[in-house]
Amino acid sequence: MSDNFKKGSTLYFALIILFLGFFAVASLLSILTVQLQTLKHIGFSVLSFYAADSGVEHSLYLGQTTLPPPLIECFESNHCYQTTPLSPGSDGCPDDSFYCIKSQGNFRGVQRAIQITR
Repeated sequence: MSDNFKKGSTLYFALIILFLGFFAVASLLSILTVQLQTLKHIGFSVLSFYAADSGVEHSLYLGQTTLPPPLIECFESNHCYQTTPLSPGSDGCPDDSFYCIKSQGNFRGVQRAIQITR
């Protein structure tokens, strides 16, 4: 082999190693970005759950003796909840219950729901 061929092959190996390193870093950056988005939405999930819990508490307060009305409420911080009273025997509400309440909380597009039986 000639000396020029050996010098040229070193350049090809260096470029291959450079591209492999670039793709490895790009892949890790992609994975990290997805993980950060997931962590951000976990926080939104907790706030959505608390909004749904507020809806349940409000419905229980209003419906101490009767079936509470449907409620929709949003707070200043963009937490919202929507409650739906369910009659016994419908939508998973047991037949032997007084009533059920389904409350759905929403915060920045993340939704969590709670259903209670009374």
